[in-house]
Amino acid sequence: MTENILEGQKCLCKQDHKAILFFAENQVDRTSRYAIIILLVSTLIVFVNPSLQVITGPVLAACFIYLYFKGYQSFVTSVIIVANDSLGCIFMGHISFPYLLLGLILFSLLKEQFKIKIRRSQLIGGFIMLLTLVQLFSFHIISVKGILYTVTFIIASRYNLKKDEDVELFFKGVAITVCLISLHTCITGGVEFYELNEYSTEFLRKGILGVGIGDSNYSTLLLNIGIACTLFDRNFKWYMKVGITLLNLFAMTVTLSTSGIIGFLLTLMGFVIVKRSSIPSKVWKSILLLLGMVLLFDLYINLPSTMQNETINAYIDRMQDKLFLVQSGDISSFTTNRSSIADQKMDYFMNGQGVLKQLFGFNSLFADGSNAVPHNTYIDLLLQIGLVGMILTLGHIVTSGIRAWKDKNRNRRDLLLKLLMLYYFFNLSLYYGSLFSLAYLVLIIL
Repeated sequence: MTENILEGQKCLCKQDHKAILFFAENQVDRTSRYAIIILLVSTLIVFVNPSLQVITGPVLAACFIYLYFKGYQSFVTSVIIVANDSLGCIFMGHISFPYLLLGLILFSLLKEQFKIKIRRSQLIGGFIMLLTLVQLFSFHIISVKGILYTVTFIIASRYNLKKDEDVELFFKGVAITVCLISLHTCITGGVEFYELNEYSTEFLRKGILGVGIGDSNYSTLLLNIGIACTLFDRNFKWYMKVGITLLNLFAMTVTLSTSGIIGFLLTLMGFVIVKRSSIPSKVWKSILLLLGMVLLFDLYINLPSTMQNETINAYIDRMQDKLFLVQSGDISSFTTNRSSIADQKMDYFMNGQGVLKQLFGFNSLFADGSNAVPHNTYIDLLLQIGLVGMILTLGHIVTSGIRAWKDKNRNRRDLLLKLLMLYYFFNLSLYYGSLFSLAYLVLIIL
């Protein structure tokens, strides 16, 4: 559990040890708890067998509606954002759950005569988001559906995350949904996608369900977000945190993603560093964490081959191959030739544009004739909103991160998520579907 929380929070955490299904006993009334159980079970069922959405669709919709109007709006919002189209449709292949969320928001806004408060800092984020959406649409990178989903998630989060308790419940929903996605990965082996694994003929590189496109690196971003949310949750018991983290980590092994394991290590170290504790305590915990990871790795590789897992072994082999490429100086191969694509895009930005486009953007990601994306969000921002837009965006992220650091009443999870996103900016182009929305929620809105 996070340390040095306010005394009142400490007392609350003691009561919260009577947790049932991730929720503290005093967080959820009995009827709502049953609705949550049905919701989580139905979600896992449709993950494992999508053909059952004919049954699960109406059940999930009923649970979402009931919980939304019982005061768990932020939890409903987080589940729909993270699980997204993996939940299937509500009825006979029609009406996706993001549209249900949009309907709930519109109904709520109509009741309150569209009263919604927006902070000045959020206006900056909203303007940048809309500008980026317009450009992505004009260059045929995202569809009208993608725009509608993004705007729905942004508005829903702004409307439903009014208090600190709402934010905590939102990220609890993120942690639980990612846990269910990881459980599905353990049951089914993950989601196959286009890239054949070059490191082992027995494996395809795989992804996971939920936001994004199933790509390995996008999947590990979501998994690391889930791990960070789990570690900082004030109601999860320590063994729940360990269990969920290990479950997410095992789901990560199917991705064979180098970025994922680096992101995981950064998440663990970030959890220790940004916690509100003394510097000596952070140092000792960092050393113990490092020693513990080394010990676990040593224990695993010394197990008999019959007790080892082939997927984990494939992941270890890939990490060793990547380390060899770094030592040999072959950075292009280390990045699966993505660095060369990024260099090509950067060269186009520096030499193929006028000063106005360099400053304010409005460039297509594919204007240089290449059909490949840069796999670098910083370059994406330079092309789309220019140097001025990128400085404003990063400046907003940094200043909001500083505020999160200074605010004694705020969960340090928000700061760790921002740092995690900034790391993934180096190796992902974050404009796909609701992953794009989730990135903006973490970086700009929250």
